[in-house]
Amino acid sequence: MTTGKGAIIIPTLFDEVYVMDPKKTSDGVKYRVLTQNTGTYTARSRLAKGGLLSMYEEPDIKGILRKAGMDVSDKPY
Repeated sequence: MTTGKGAIIIPTLFDEVYVMDPKKTSDGVKYRVLTQNTGTYTARSRLAKGGLLSMYEEPDIKGILRKAGMDVSDKPY
């Protein structure tokens, strides 16, 4: 977490900036990942180009990568 100018400068160094956005439902709290800027939260994703990702995605990084057509196989150590 940074404050002041660092809050603006540091996130610009990353391609993928996601915001976890909880939504209250009758079943409890449902978490979702915000991938696009809404004005309130600064979020962005290069993987979302061409409409590959929706504004809100399930909180599953491998699922997001799979949906964007990326390789999700684990790398050997």
